[in-house]
Amino acid sequence: MAAHKNAQKTFIWQVVIYSYIFQIISGLIQYSILEEMKKGSLVGNVANDLNLDDKELETRKLKIVTHTKKQYFNISLENGNLYVHEKIDRDYICGMEVICLLNLEILAENPVNVFHVKIEVKDINDNAPSFSKSIFDLAISESAAPGTHYALDKARDPDIGLNSIQSYNLTPNQFFKLGEKISTEGIKYPELVLEKALDREQMKFYELILTASDGGKPMKTGTALITITIQDVNDNFPVFSQDTYRISVEENLPNNSLVLHLSATDKDEGPNAEISYSFSHIAESAKDTFKIDSHVGDIITSGPLDFEVTQNYEITVEAKDGGGLTTHCTVFIQIVDVNDNSPEILVASLITPIREDFAPGMLIALIHIIDLDSEKNGEVTCQIAETSLFKLLPTSSGYYKLLTSSVIDRESNSIYNITIIAKDEGFPAMETRKNIQLNVLDVNDNPPIFNNKNYIAFVIERNLPGTAIHNVHASDLDTGENARVVYSILNTIIENIPVSSYVSINSGTGVIYAQQSFDYEQLREFQIQVMARDSGSPSLNSNVTVRICIVDKNDNAPVILYPSPDIEGKPLFEFIPSSSEKGYLVTKVIAVDADSGHNAWLSYHLLEGPGSSFFTIGQHTGEIKLAKDFQDTDFLRQTVVVMVKDNGIPALSATVTLNMVMGDNFQQVLPELVKQPTTSDVSSNVTFYLVISITFISLLFIMTVIVTVITKCRKSTTPTSFSTSSRPWYPQFSLKYPSQLSDGSLPFPYSYDVCVTLDSSQNEVAYLKPVQDIPTDNLINTDDLGGGIESTKEILPSCSVTQDIYRISLKEDAPNGFLVLHVDATDEDEGSNAEITYSFSHIATNKMDIFNLDPENGEIKLSGPLDYEVKQNYEMTVEAKDGGGLVTYCTVLIQVVDVNDNAPEIQLVSLTNPISEDSVSGTMVAEFQVKDLDSERNGEVSCEITEALLFKLMPTSTNYYRLVTLSSLDRETLSMYNITIIAKDEGSPQLFTKKAIQIAISDVNDNPPFFEKLNYIVYVSENNQPGTSIYRIQASDLDSDKNARIAYSILNKNISDIPISSYISMNSKTGVIRAQRSFDYEQLRDFNFQVIAKDSGSPSLSSNVTVRLCVIDKNDNAPKILYPSQDMDGTLMFEYIPHSAKNGYLVTKVIAVDLDSGHNGWLSYHLLQVPDPSFLNIGQHTGEIRLARDFKDSDSLRQKIVVLVKDNGLPSLSATVTLNFVMAEDFQQAFPEIVKQPKESDVSSNGTFYLVIAITFISILFIVTVAVTVIAKCRRKHNPNSLGALSRTWYPQLSLNYPTQFSDGSLPLPYSYDVCVTLDSKQNEIAYLKPVQNVPTDNLIDTDDSLVVNETEVGSTQVSRIYYLCLKKILLLCLYDNFFPDP
Repeated sequence: MAAHKNAQKTFIWQVVIYSYIFQIISGLIQYSILEEMKKGSLVGNVANDLNLDDKELETRKLKIVTHTKKQYFNISLENGNLYVHEKIDRDYICGMEVICLLNLEILAENPVNVFHVKIEVKDINDNAPSFSKSIFDLAISESAAPGTHYALDKARDPDIGLNSIQSYNLTPNQFFKLGEKISTEGIKYPELVLEKALDREQMKFYELILTASDGGKPMKTGTALITITIQDVNDNFPVFSQDTYRISVEENLPNNSLVLHLSATDKDEGPNAEISYSFSHIAESAKDTFKIDSHVGDIITSGPLDFEVTQNYEITVEAKDGGGLTTHCTVFIQIVDVNDNSPEILVASLITPIREDFAPGMLIALIHIIDLDSEKNGEVTCQIAETSLFKLLPTSSGYYKLLTSSVIDRESNSIYNITIIAKDEGFPAMETRKNIQLNVLDVNDNPPIFNNKNYIAFVIERNLPGTAIHNVHASDLDTGENARVVYSILNTIIENIPVSSYVSINSGTGVIYAQQSFDYEQLREFQIQVMARDSGSPSLNSNVTVRICIVDKNDNAPVILYPSPDIEGKPLFEFIPSSSEKGYLVTKVIAVDADSGHNAWLSYHLLEGPGSSFFTIGQHTGEIKLAKDFQDTDFLRQTVVVMVKDNGIPALSATVTLNMVMGDNFQQVLPELVKQPTTSDVSSNVTFYLVISITFISLLFIMTVIVTVITKCRKSTTPTSFSTSSRPWYPQFSLKYPSQLSDGSLPFPYSYDVCVTLDSSQNEVAYLKPVQDIPTDNLINTDDLGGGIESTKEILPSCSVTQDIYRISLKEDAPNGFLVLHVDATDEDEGSNAEITYSFSHIATNKMDIFNLDPENGEIKLSGPLDYEVKQNYEMTVEAKDGGGLVTYCTVLIQVVDVNDNAPEIQLVSLTNPISEDSVSGTMVAEFQVKDLDSERNGEVSCEITEALLFKLMPTSTNYYRLVTLSSLDRETLSMYNITIIAKDEGSPQLFTKKAIQIAISDVNDNPPFFEKLNYIVYVSENNQPGTSIYRIQASDLDSDKNARIAYSILNKNISDIPISSYISMNSKTGVIRAQRSFDYEQLRDFNFQVIAKDSGSPSLSSNVTVRLCVIDKNDNAPKILYPSQDMDGTLMFEYIPHSAKNGYLVTKVIAVDLDSGHNGWLSYHLLQVPDPSFLNIGQHTGEIRLARDFKDSDSLRQKIVVLVKDNGLPSLSATVTLNFVMAEDFQQAFPEIVKQPKESDVSSNGTFYLVIAITFISILFIVTVAVTVIAKCRRKHNPNSLGALSRTWYPQLSLNYPTQFSDGSLPLPYSYDVCVTLDSKQNEIAYLKPVQNVPTDNLIDTDDSLVVNETEVGSTQVSRIYYLCLKKILLLCLYDNFFPDP
């Protein structure tokens, strides 16, 4: 033994020396420590061994990476010392290995390096020897011979060398001594040797202490208690307490219930006193009913007892002890009846189905009730449950009649489930229920019922005849023929046409068909009555109303109301004053569309033409305005073509041609309108030529007078021929001018605005991603396992075992229950002495859960999982004991073979999270280590990432990887990346591990805010309260946090020279727009402004959006009458009506406008006061006053009426005007009535007329002067004094009379107004798609100036008249000097 210890010490020193030499050669860092060192104990200084100074130590950031599950060491980042972090148990980590090494990896950064460190853990005597069991039980027969050996289990000590077990000791006694057995491998096993014969009667039980001691200093020991029991010999029979047993049990005794407990006794002990019970004799019918517990002697029920089948049983029971001695007894069992049979219900007869009109008391079924029990348990009562329509009537013993008790309704319930309850009188009472299903036949007692109280069907106009419109459906609660419904339409008349001409109905299906093509403009809806009649006898019926509505299609082109295109080919003219400026309202095109809704939304357009550049037209209003100021070089007459187009698909349109005439006054353009010239570009400059003519003639006249005077001065004094005249002579001239008369008609066209809605019933128009598959078929390679068991030997319970140790290789993935080894020991004895039981004599406590030994057959099986990574080998001692208490032992060594059962592990070393989205390519995100607990190829690992195109893996050193960015990142595309790292080993089957790293991307302000819409249209009602919330503008920013915090503002601009801030304001945080003032639709209809959304990033980003604010009109303006004008200083307004005017003659037209729009601007005209309602009528929507009949002699020549103009707003506003009508054959007849108070403003100055008169007068005067001069010359030669009698004071006098200018009663100027008309007068709302542009309406027409004569014309006329008077006086003076020379 001493030699063995010296060899072991020599081996240990060799290992230490070789390890030190290897460390020097390889350059690895290696430390040696003792196990069980306290936490915080210093192991060594890594920084010094790695030659790292303090500065490098701080930047390299040393970190320990271990491959063990526990972290045994830690490292100080301040000084680089390596400390013990957790107590180290060498025996746990390395087991029985001589050298115990721990491998560490120290990770350093900047740059990344891995340093390998090995730490040797040295053993100390920290474990005392221990036995697998604290008590060893032995059973020895009292007949055992001295010298017999009994094997004992050896002790275990986790320490190695001298610290392991060295010797065994036994408590001194006279019967037993301690022996030793040494195996071929040098392992000592203790044995117990019998020295003296045993006597059970003297002592039945012995207790001895076995002590094991190690060689450590100090020495440690371990003990186990050996208990020895002396076994007896079988020499006594079992005995029952009595030979016969009698017992009564109820038949309802449940299975496994105790019937009788039998007990037999035996004076022997141990197995010889162990009695077993069995049935020696039992009837075949009772074998399934009773059974007996072989150990305790309990007779229990194993099947149902039934008094009605068997009332008693007889059974013989046998008792046998362990030595085979037997005895018998008899058991009588009497069955007692209980109420265990429910009554039975039998239906003797049944009538089904039955009619629902069955009378009460009709027989339906005959029922028989029976019960197998006896006495009161068999007495039964019967009843029915939960129905008042049926009743039971008992007839004879056990028989009942089922009768109807009231009227049956099939529609309420077509099938009756009648439950019959039979109940006996036993305890507890038992009952039976039987269900009888009774069908009810139908009777026609229900009329058809429609699904709806009324129906509304829609059909598009211009449909094809035969088109299915709708389907009505009626249901009948009856069945069969009684529920078959026939449909028909009741005959009605719709607009004098039978309903059958409009629709028809399928009598079987209820489908309604159109019989003709409908026209929405002629018929918008109608109602019909549909009757549904069933086919029962007698039949029943019901009616329903169906309302059929025609849906409009765009099948009507727009119709132009004004200007009217049907004026017998005459062109349409509009008067434009020459002083009109850009924006002047010339006229308005009014059109309507017979369609409705979207199809009736009209738009106005100017077609390209010669005059289109002069004018603009409102797309939705039809207002024609001047596009530029009038120039002298422009043509006085322009032609434009207006196209009116609807919004249907396809769109339909209409056109109208208008002629625009420009002039200074109405009289100037009147010839153009009355004569209808064919050349529109002729401009008559008569006035210019007339002025030249007057000048020329005047110069000629003056030259003539001068020549005459010169001639006169050269002559001698000659008596005049007029000297005899004695009185003054004055020539008289009567100049009369014709009057301009009106014919009483309206010489000029008038313009309207027709505002048509899309659909008066609408308020708006909308323009147009597996559990991994782990194979389990071959968890254990049975071929390999078979080869892995080196030997299977029989274990003999004697000292002559040929092989003491068995070695087995076992894969770690062997399943639970797997047979590891079959131990089979033999014993030459017989009987109970040869019965061998097996047990573990020595096995670690934590291994008891892994291996299981069958005590009867010696099979060692797995009962828990094997893990190569936790434990590579197992050692256990198996004990075989025979019935006489002799034992023997063998050692089983199990080597665990590694399989690829550990997936790779991924350990994150460092992680940068989050990372900025503007990180450059190649930025390191994370560093991690991969390892696999398996060995060889099963532990070789490769690593990759999946589905992360923006990242890649870069290996740095063994099992270390870096995760870096591959390209630029965008947080807005993906703000969080879930990168899956996959580590795969090279084993078979291959295992892999996935580790998800979640990387957040931090935001950079790289996205400007964006609005939800490209532009916004918001609405606010006029006359709103200041501060009213109008709308909320919402913008979003793809960035986050501060970069996504948006501030709103309005871009500064001016609207009509007023800052936008005076109109609206905006909340910078919420984006809510508020009104700063009360808006007026008539002053401002809409305006645009820019909203800026700016984020709070650095630098900040912004975006703009255009917001159009539209003011919605309210009815806050009364109609304004333009014609007849009411601002005439009290002057009455007259209209001339010729006596020849016929029925329908257009007398005049009331023209009015309303500054409001839409429904509020729709005007209607009414006669409020009229002397004779039958004489005149007025167009409700046009304002045209026409004769309602022909003129009669009895009619008053003067009529006075009051016209009311009313808008369609809520509340409605109105205005009135008074008109006077004069009837006469001609204008002169009506003149006294009309012209009573001429005013200066009524004078119509016509310069051309006066110029023509002046030329005529001067020409005649010139001719007369020449003639008189010639005559005077001629007479002077003959009678020089013929005029001597004339007085020198004679002057010719001229009386110049000028007619008064008066009104001709016509409309001197055209007027324009807005008429707002809906398509359907029954609707009370008008909705607009777009707000009307702001049109100033304060001075659409200046009625005060419309009748005032042009001042320039008046001034030129006055100058002309003064000039004429001067010429007259000069002419008279010249005549006087010629005829009456001064002496």
